[in-house]
Amino acid sequence: MHHYKLVPELEEWDAHNGGEMDPEGWAACMGSYSLACGYASLFWPHFTEAAGVVVRGPTDEAYVLSWLAGDNVNRQQVEATINHLHLLDVQHPGVYETVTDEQLSFLGQTLRATWAAKLAIDFPGRDFVVEYYKGSPDDRNAHVVTFYERRLDASGRASAREMGSDCTP
Repeated sequence: MHHYKLVPELEEWDAHNGGEMDPEGWAACMGSYSLACGYASLFWPHFTEAAGVVVRGPTDEAYVLSWLAGDNVNRQQVEATINHLHLLDVQHPGVYETVTDEQLSFLGQTLRATWAAKLAIDFPGRDFVVEYYKGSPDDRNAHVVTFYERRLDASGRASAREMGSDCTP
């Protein structure tokens, strides 16, 4: 995919400056270290474990236990729901109208890959499923990335997981 589809502003930038710049160079010219650190924490998050559940960012055991309270609670569903991220929430609502499906797909696939890599490093020997649900032009808020730990049932098979209504693709 040509980088003008991911960073449309580059086409005007290149025309004005008489050359072709890649997205990394453009970000270096237009961004800040504060933004770079903010985005780095999104793409390479800190994971915390509480009550046997791994979550993005800081948390406390009481918060996780409140999700796990009740009968017939599916730990994988709880973990996926706590950890889900609607890709529209990466930016403020004032720019929702300008985002393209190509941009959301690129972000979703990239987050899925980086979160999977970070979980494998932080929790070796544990099996995490990182999922990207692609939305549509009619429902861009359905672009969601989430993860949960695959758990085995009593027979040693991977247990089924049902997504919560907030994460349904």
